[in-house]
Amino acid sequence: MRKQVYRKIWEEARGPIPKGYHIHHVNGDPSDNRLENLLCVSPQEHFDIHYKQGDYKEAKMIALAFKPIDRALISKLQSLINSTYPMSEKTKAKISAKAKINNKGCGNPMFGKNHTEASKKKIAVNRVGKYTGRNSGKWNKTVYTFTHPEHGIEKATLIDMQEKYGLSTAMLSRVSARSRPHHKQWRLVNE
Repeated sequence: MRKQVYRKIWEEARGPIPKGYHIHHVNGDPSDNRLENLLCVSPQEHFDIHYKQGDYKEAKMIALAFKPIDRALISKLQSLINSTYPMSEKTKAKISAKAKINNKGCGNPMFGKNHTEASKKKIAVNRVGKYTGRNSGKWNKTVYTFTHPEHGIEKATLIDMQEKYGLSTAMLSRVSARSRPHHKQWRLVNE
């Protein structure tokens, strides 16, 4: 792997760079490799410097190297980038044409835009009942009747069944949706 010139300059003058550390250009000019313009920093320090300066593109590039990747942080940075460097309508049209309006990524009509509070509320209302698993209301509200060869008949919510008998969330979802006949011999009684 080819070492960047500024890393060689730092190492020749100051010694080895600790593993994982970055070399930051203090004045923001990556072609200015004078020793007084170079600073050895941890990835978090490097991210913080660029974030505080409002250089969200560089902050995002640094954050993408974090393990594990913090998707919420990347999303926040992308929103800041979009608001700091707005795309022209011509650029958006070119991107949309390339994506052939598939409603994913840049093909989405909301690409590069933020939802209003009103649209967020509308989306939340439309999503009610579309979730499965613990995010759906059926987990702690709906009482189901289950039968088991050893335990007999049990009337309980899905959370109660999971906690009492150690049943799998995924399998209970499938049994309650009737896409699976049973789970660990527990069957849903037809009512």
